Amino acid sequence: MIPDKLNILLQTLTATPNMVGMAVLLGMLLVIGLLLYRNKQLKNNNKELLATIRQLQTMNARQEEISATLTDKLNDTLQKLSELTECKTSFWVDLNHRMRTSLNGLLGFSQALLMNNTTKKEKDAAAQQIQQLCNKIILLADEMVDLAKIEANQLEVLPASCNINKLISDILHQLTENREYMSRQVALKLALSLDDEQAIMVTDADKLKKTLLHILGKLSKLAESDTLEIGYRVDSNASITFHVREVKQPFTDTSSNEIILRQSVRSNGKHFTRQQGEAEIGMIIANGYAKALGGELDFGSTPDAGNVVYLRLPLNISKKKQSNELFCSPENWSGKTILVVEDDLMNFLYIEALLKRTNVRLIHAKNGEDAVEITLLHPEISLILMDLRLPFMDGYRVVREIRKQNHDIPIVATTASSMANEEQRSLDAGCNAFITKPLDSDELYKTIRRYIR
Repeated sequence: MIPDKLNILLQTLTATPNMVGMAVLLGMLLVIGLLLYRNKQLKNNNKELLATIRQLQTMNARQEEISATLTDKLNDTLQKLSELTECKTSFWVDLNHRMRTSLNGLLGFSQALLMNNTTKKEKDAAAQQIQQLCNKIILLADEMVDLAKIEANQLEVLPASCNINKLISDILHQLTENREYMSRQVALKLALSLDDEQAIMVTDADKLKKTLLHILGKLSKLAESDTLEIGYRVDSNASITFHVREVKQPFTDTSSNEIILRQSVRSNGKHFTRQQGEAEIGMIIANGYAKALGGELDFGSTPDAGNVVYLRLPLNISKKKQSNELFCSPENWSGKTILVVEDDLMNFLYIEALLKRTNVRLIHAKNGEDAVEITLLHPEISLILMDLRLPFMDGYRVVREIRKQNHDIPIVATTASSMANEEQRSLDAGCNAFITKPLDSDELYKTIRRYIR
C-alpha cells in the first residue's frame, strides 16, 4: 500500500517543478524510509523475542525434568540410606546375638571346669568346647573388621606361597571339629587335581581358606543332598578355579536356593537384608575376599550336581617344593631369653603356654618403663615381644627409647589393633616384625625363628 501512494505522490510532485516540491518529496521519502527500516527492525526483534521465549520454555521444561530426576534420585538415595541403616542395625543385632551365645557357652563350660565333682573326661570336653567358642568369637571379630574394610575398599592381601592340597585338607579337618557343621550331617568330598609337590600357588592363604569356608557354610545350610564336593582345576589361561558343589542333586533355575546365591554373590558388601542372615553375610565377605585376591565368584550347575559356587583366581604355581619355613614346629631355645612386654597378665600367660615347649626363658614387663629398664639391666635378652597398646607409655615410644640403648636387639610388635597403618608405624618406630593378636602359634614360632637360632 505504501509503495502505491508513494508513486502517486512522486507523480504529483514531479508535475510541480519547484524547489519546495522537491524538498517535500525528499522529506517524505526520508520519513517513509525510516518507517520501513523501523518496521523491518521490529519484525526482527519480534523473531528474536519469540526465539528467546521458545528457548526459555525449553530450558524451563529441561530444568523441570532435571529437577524431577534429581528429586527421584534424592528420594532413592534417602530410601537406600534408610534401608542401609535398618539392615546394618539388623546385622549388629544378629552379631550381638551370636556373640552373647558364644559368651554364654564360655561361661557355662568355665563353670563346669570349676566344679569339684567334674570328671577329667568332662573337664577335657569342656576345655575343648571353650577353645572352639573362643575361635568362634575371634571369627566374629574378624568378620566385623573385614566387613568394614570391604565397605571402605581397604582389604589387605598378604600373598605368600601355599600348598593348595594342604589348605583344602586343613579346611576338611577344621570342619570335622566344628560341631555346628557336623550336626547338619553333610559329608565333604575332596577333588584334588595336582600332586602335593606341584600344588603350590602364591596367594593370601588365610583369605582363600576363609572364602572357601564361607562358601561351604552357605551351601551346607542350603544343601538338599548329603554330600558337598570341594576341589579345583588348573585352567589353561594361567588361572585356577575352585568349586564347592552339591553332589548328585538336580539343579533347577527357579529354586529359591539359586536366587539366594545370586543375590549373595552379586552383593557388593554395602547393603544387607534381613533375609540374608549369617550365611549371606559370609557370602558377602567371601565375595569381598575374592575381589581382593584378584578373582571372582560365580555359580552354576552340572548334570550331576545341585548348587555350585566357583571361585576363579589368578594362578602362580611353582614346581618347587614348599619351604619348611611355612610349617614351623617348636624348637629347643634353651639358654635364650625373651622379654615379653605385656600389661595384660592373661596375654602373658597365653604366650608362656605357647612357648613352654621351647624351653625359652621369659621375662615379663608389665609396662613400658619396666621394659626400658629391664632391657638395660639384661643384655642377655635375645628378643622382645612388644605389645603396642600399653598404658602411660605406648609401645611405639618404648621401642624408640630402647633403640637409643640397643640398635641390634630384635623387637617383634604384637597388637590386637586392625588399623591398616599399624604395621608401618611399628616398623618406623624401630620394630623388626609385626604380628597380630590373637597370636597364632605357627606364626609366633616362625617369627621368633627368624631372630633366634
